[in-house]
Amino acid sequence: GGCILKLSICVQYVLFSRGFALRWWSFIMSVLLPSHVRFESVCLYALKLLCLYEIDLSQLSLDTQNNKKLLLSLSNISNSVLSESYLNSLTKSPRHCLYVLTDPIGSGSEHGSFTIYCAIQVCLEGKIPDMPIEEDTNFGYSIARNFGYYPQLISKSIVGARVVHVFTMLNASEEKYDLASLDVMTRFYNGEELMNATHEVPFMNLQKKWARMHYIGVYIGTEIDDLSHWEDLDFFVFFIGKIEEFGFEGTPTCAMIKLLRDYNIDISSKHEDCTVDVLAKNFREIYTRLLSIDLRDIDFSFALRILKGYSMLIRQEQELPVQIPWKELDEKIVDAFVKFPHLFKHVVHLIPDLASVYFLGKLPIDLTSDEEAILLVKGLQKCPVNETEVRLELSQDDIKASFSKIFGKAIDFYNTLSPEVVDPFPERKKRKTSVAKQHCKIQGSSGSKRRISRDD
Repeated sequence: GGCILKLSICVQYVLFSRGFALRWWSFIMSVLLPSHVRFESVCLYALKLLCLYEIDLSQLSLDTQNNKKLLLSLSNISNSVLSESYLNSLTKSPRHCLYVLTDPIGSGSEHGSFTIYCAIQVCLEGKIPDMPIEEDTNFGYSIARNFGYYPQLISKSIVGARVVHVFTMLNASEEKYDLASLDVMTRFYNGEELMNATHEVPFMNLQKKWARMHYIGVYIGTEIDDLSHWEDLDFFVFFIGKIEEFGFEGTPTCAMIKLLRDYNIDISSKHEDCTVDVLAKNFREIYTRLLSIDLRDIDFSFALRILKGYSMLIRQEQELPVQIPWKELDEKIVDAFVKFPHLFKHVVHLIPDLASVYFLGKLPIDLTSDEEAILLVKGLQKCPVNETEVRLELSQDDIKASFSKIFGKAIDFYNTLSPEVVDPFPERKKRKTSVAKQHCKIQGSSGSKRRISRDD
């Protein structure tokens, strides 16, 4: 992979035109390289041909040929969103920044036109030196307001950049111009030296105007493709809920965030409760509760994807609180339901607690994707059976049979634990122990395990 990459850098300027070369390169990399290397190779290739510049918004109002060409290109690539009037409105606050991916300045301009391959608008957030306080106290604190869900972050002076818009050329998805641009912007925010050597107004070299930068944030909807796109760029869901601004009109919206090098230096390295692992645990608990309130109507596949994302961020539990999520009086009812699914109505009240311990990582059993979906819709979103049928396109018998298997797997797991390490019922005193100790005790004891018998 390294040899191929070096060779391509040597010959790319000579052999191929830009569009064909990049498509060719993407195809070769998709065949020869693993996925985690593939993205970096495509970005590196694109950036060797193109440059990312910042636009001096205060200079766009000047009546020059360069400005006219640039304004036309920006309007075209954004479908008129980045209009001249809109860009002029951004000059009212220095928190707005606009970056464009284009040919090295001096090449395209000499031929009378600018080709913009990608444009990124961002808004700086937080208490940034030399940035005036806005009359609207909410402005510049959008993503940061979600820090209120993380008490350990409220007192920290965290600053970042919210991505407002990303526009790319039409029919240019294969070229990955947006990924390449965001990659350069991230490296710039992380303090890497990036010089494109231009002095042609309104283009500027990337210049860091603030001392620290802790995160990049973005709002997205509830589409799996959008979630995957930003996850590929190492963003994770920091908050999901109803936000009454930015045109979302109270629909469920994801705030995704990517923590930068300054966050590790200033925050997480000094405060253990501010690591990504701990933050993911915190919001996973909040999220499981929100699924029965503001997020009750979101698609179950998207909801599951969010939970799986948190699980990947959270380190393996060193200690697993073991607690059976039903009362002593319910034990025989659960056991009977496993054998006779038509008794479903007698265990419905237990499903939310069972779903909670499972999705919070406290019940390490293997469920199929269908079983997870049923447990989420009925247990966390608390949908009635008839609504669950419609959402999952299943019959009542299918739902009952699935829950019978889920409860059966839970019983089998609890049966592997020795009695002294299990808190059988919620009203009893909680005990905590590691999974390793549990299994050591199981292996070291003979016939002492407490059984939840299915034959009582």
